Amino acid sequence: MSSFFMQTVKDKMERYAQKSPLLKINILINWKKILLIVQEVKQVSYDKGGRPPYDTIAMLKAVILGQ
Repeated sequence: MSSFFMQTVKDKMERYAQKSPLLKINILINWKKILLIVQEVKQVSYDKGGRPPYDTIAMLKAVILGQ
């Protein structure tokens, strides 16, 4: 994606973060660093076939949200 598009999205997220605690958390947490740590621990096996796994960050956010 273009950097202009990403900057526009980031600006809008920061503007609406005051209203939404979920957006505020998303801005405060560096998910890329957490993803590196989780991927070291995560064990994925594709031997049996089947559906691909859900996105790791999406699942991690769901677990944190459920706490």
